[in-house]
Amino acid sequence: MINDIISSNYKTHKKGDFMETEDYLKKQLLEIKRLEMEIKEDRKILQMSDEELTFPIEIAEKSHHEQCENHRKWVKSLIEKQMKNLEDEIGKLRTMCSFDTKQLIEFIKDILTMIEKEEYQIKKQNGNYYILSSSNKKPIILKEQETTDILKDGLLSKNDEYPYLSQILRDAINHKWENSYRNSNQILNYIRETLPIDYSELVTGKSLAISLEEISLLKTLAKDMNSDDDSFIWQEYKISRERGQQLYRDLYQGKYHSLFNRSYWFGPSVFTKILAHWQEQREKQKSLGLPTQEITLENYIVYANLDGILNHIHRIQERGEYYVALNGYIQTPPTPEEEEELKKLAQEVLSRNFTWRESREINKAINVKVRPFHNYKFPHDIEEIKKALNPEVITYFDKMKEDKTLQLNPTPLNQRAKEINEKLTVRNIHQLFMMPATTPLEQYLRQMIFSQLDFVRIEKKTGITRKEVEKSLTEELTLPREVIRKLFSNPEETSAITGLTQGILHSLTDNKKINNILEEAKEIQREYNCWNGTVGYTEINSIRLKDGDMIYSTYCENIKDQYTRFKIQYNYFYNHANDLEFVEGCVELLGSIMMSQIFRKGNKRTAKALFNKMLLSRNIIPPVLDFNENDSALWDTFTDGRKERFEEAKLLILEKTIKTNQQLRNGEYNPNLSITTPAKKIKI
Repeated sequence: MINDIISSNYKTHKKGDFMETEDYLKKQLLEIKRLEMEIKEDRKILQMSDEELTFPIEIAEKSHHEQCENHRKWVKSLIEKQMKNLEDEIGKLRTMCSFDTKQLIEFIKDILTMIEKEEYQIKKQNGNYYILSSSNKKPIILKEQETTDILKDGLLSKNDEYPYLSQILRDAINHKWENSYRNSNQILNYIRETLPIDYSELVTGKSLAISLEEISLLKTLAKDMNSDDDSFIWQEYKISRERGQQLYRDLYQGKYHSLFNRSYWFGPSVFTKILAHWQEQREKQKSLGLPTQEITLENYIVYANLDGILNHIHRIQERGEYYVALNGYIQTPPTPEEEEELKKLAQEVLSRNFTWRESREINKAINVKVRPFHNYKFPHDIEEIKKALNPEVITYFDKMKEDKTLQLNPTPLNQRAKEINEKLTVRNIHQLFMMPATTPLEQYLRQMIFSQLDFVRIEKKTGITRKEVEKSLTEELTLPREVIRKLFSNPEETSAITGLTQGILHSLTDNKKINNILEEAKEIQREYNCWNGTVGYTEINSIRLKDGDMIYSTYCENIKDQYTRFKIQYNYFYNHANDLEFVEGCVELLGSIMMSQIFRKGNKRTAKALFNKMLLSRNIIPPVLDFNENDSALWDTFTDGRKERFEEAKLLILEKTIKTNQQLRNGEYNPNLSITTPAKKIKI
C-alpha cells in the first residue's frame, strides 16, 4: 500500500508540482521504499545456493561452503537491522500522518464548506464518521477512533470528488514535521485560519512553513477577504477586493517572504496596509512605463516612510488643515505646484533600489528632520523632504588603503590577560604598576590598564606633578614609587583601581561571539565591581557636556528593546562585514552604548570593554581607547558626533586599530600615551 501511495502521489508529477520547501512526507516514503528494496534484495541472497554465491577473494584457510555460511549469517544480521530501521521509519511515518480524529473531522468539514461553497455535515453511524455534502457528493468516511492515520485511511490518495484535499493534508504533514508540532490541533487550526480563498490556485506554491509575522498578516487578510463588506478594504487598504486577493496570494506564495526575515535593527515593521499600498503604487508606476524597484527590505523601509508622508498629506487635504496638538501648529495642504513636486519625488523613489545604509539614513531623516506629524512647515518644506529621500552616506572603511584583513591570533593575548587577572588582588596590585613591560604584548596590556586611570585625579590625590608621571609612563609604562605609595595607601582607592584593572583584563580574555549584549554588559559591570543595576522608573542618569548640553539615560522600559537592536546590529556586522567595516560598525555601537547611559555608574568603561570583546570576537586586537587623556578629548569626540553616527570617532579609531594590529603583527608595539598634549581636530 505504501508503494502504491508513492506511485500515485509522486511518480506522475512533473517538476514544479511540489512545494518549494522540502517535502518531508515524500522523503519519508522514499526512505521506507529504499529499505523495503534492500531487504527484498538481501532475502534473495539467502535463497541462493553455494554455487550461485561468489566472492571477489576466496579465503585460503576456509572452504567455499564455510564462506557462504558466514556470508548468510552476516546477511541475516543485516536484514534484522534493516527490519528494525524499517519499523522505526514506518512508526515515524505513522506519527507524521496521525491526527486527532475529532479535530480532523471538523477540519475537513470546514475546508470543504469553505472551498466548495456548500454546507457539509458530520454524522456518526456504525462506528464511523461520515462527512456528507448537501449536493450528495461522495462522502468521506473515517473510523471512530482516538487518532486517524490519514495515510492508512487513503485520504492522501487521488480523490476525484475533492482533488485538493490530499494536497492540503500533505501540507499539514510537512508543516507539522518541519516545525516539530506535537499537538495536531495546533497545525490544523493554523491551516484552517490561513487557508487561501482559492486553494486550487496555490497548491503548487510555497508550503505553509512561513514566519509568525506572515501568519498574522495572512490571518488578518483572510478575515478581510472573506468578508462580504468591501468597505474595510476600500477605506483601510485603499485597494479593491481583487487587489487584496492578489496580495494574499503573493504573501502565501512567498513573494514578500524576505521582508519578514529582518536582518536590520532600524525601520518600520511590515504591515499589510503598506504592502497593499506598495503593490498598488508599483502597478501604477508600471502603467506609466516607469521603472519599479525590487521587493527588498531596504526598499520597503524607504517606501514605508514615503507612504507615511503621502498618507499624512492626504489627511491634511481631507480636513483642510491639521492641528498639531504637541506644539499648537497648523499644517495646511500643499499647493498644486508642491503636489506635483511630491508626485515626481514619489515616482523617483519607486524607481530606485536602495542600499541598507541609504534606507537607514532616510528612515532617520524622515523621523528626525522632516517629522510629518510635528513640523509646522510640512508639507511645504519640499527641499527638506527631497534631501531626506536623497541622503549622503558617509563611510571610512571603504576608503582605507590598508589591507582590509586585520585578524591576528588572539590566543596569546587572551591567555596573558587571563593569567594576570587570576593572580590580581587588592594586596598585590601595586606590583603590577612597578614592573617594567618588556615585550610588545606586555606593553600593550600595560597601556590598556593605564587607559583606565584618570591621571588628573591621581595628580590631585598624590601631589605628584603630571610631568613626573608622564616621564615614567612613556619610558617604562610604570608609575613612580612615590605615586604608588600614596595611591595604594587608601584601601578605597586600591579597591577601585583593582576593579578597573580586572574589568579591562576580563574584556581581553576570550574571543567568543557575544550572544546577548545587555547580559554581557551586566557581567562586565560585575567584573569592574561597579554593578549597581540599571536605571529604574523613578530615576534618570544624566551627564552635562562642556557646551551645556545634557545626555539622558534611556528610559528603563526601553532598555531591553534598545539593546536587542544593538544585538541585531552587532550580528549583522559580524556576519556580513569585512574587518574594517566591522570595526567601524562596532565604533558606532560603542558610541550608542555609551550614550544610552543605562547603568547607574561605569557606562563608559563598560562600553569600552564591550567594544574590546566585539573586536576580539572577530580576532581583531582592539586599540587602546583612553577617555581620560587630553582633557577627555575622545569622550568629547563621541559626544560631539552623537547626532551624526560618531563620524570623527570612526575615522580616529579605524586608524588606531589598523596601527595596533600592524605593530603587533610585526612583533612590536610603540605606546603613545599623551597626557598633556592637546588632541588634534580630526580632518574629515
